Amino acid sequence: MGLYKTEAEFAADLVTYLEQQGFEVFKEVNCGSGHADLVVRFGYVTWAIETKLSLTLDLLCQAYNRRREFWFTSIATPSRERFDAHWILTDFMRENGIGWLAGGKSRYSDGLHFRENMAPRINRALEARRAFAKYGRKGVRFHELQKGLIAGARSGGQKSGFQLTNHDIVEFIRKHGPQKPKDIAEGVAHHYTTPKAFLAGIMRALYGRYLDGVELRDGLVHLKEEAIDGAAN
Repeated sequence: MGLYKTEAEFAADLVTYLEQQGFEVFKEVNCGSGHADLVVRFGYVTWAIETKLSLTLDLLCQAYNRRREFWFTSIATPSRERFDAHWILTDFMRENGIGWLAGGKSRYSDGLHFRENMAPRINRALEARRAFAKYGRKGVRFHELQKGLIAGARSGGQKSGFQLTNHDIVEFIRKHGPQKPKDIAEGVAHHYTTPKAFLAGIMRALYGRYLDGVELRDGLVHLKEEAIDGAAN
């Protein structure tokens, strides 16, 4: 029996270790292929890390899908995994530039220890698409809310691009007061491909009443009463 009972527990220790090394870590990050368990960001360079309690084909499939969207992609497992016991899988990782972190808690020493069994290979094709990362369904969306999520758990509270944008609209109205929809489209970060598409999406959501916390009145977007009361409390 390993020292970790759940993937979420292992992922939390990996986050702690990475933050101790000075990295900025986001959890359950939206991307074109789903949600990456962890993403380390330094400048515009990104490093996706998929976590599991053992080295499996499912884990490698997740990492394989992420590798096109991030500068670096790795998997992470507890240190009880033996490198030489998975030569077919490690050959696949080496061929596709996927790195492997192993470590965590130890029965023999205090603190957290991780080693890099295999270094990830840089995704040079991403340089040409760097400008596309700000907008676009295949772009990677970073948000401060992701730092508080639980990585590696089915109930980790994953946030869709729409939910993150909804949150930012509410905070924008709370800070600046009632706004015209076009001013929101110009002032709020979003998950749409262009500001024009964002404005069209805002109008559909407002008329369809899909947005939480805000409503359209007299041509302006206002906070709903419950959003005002929630801020006061």
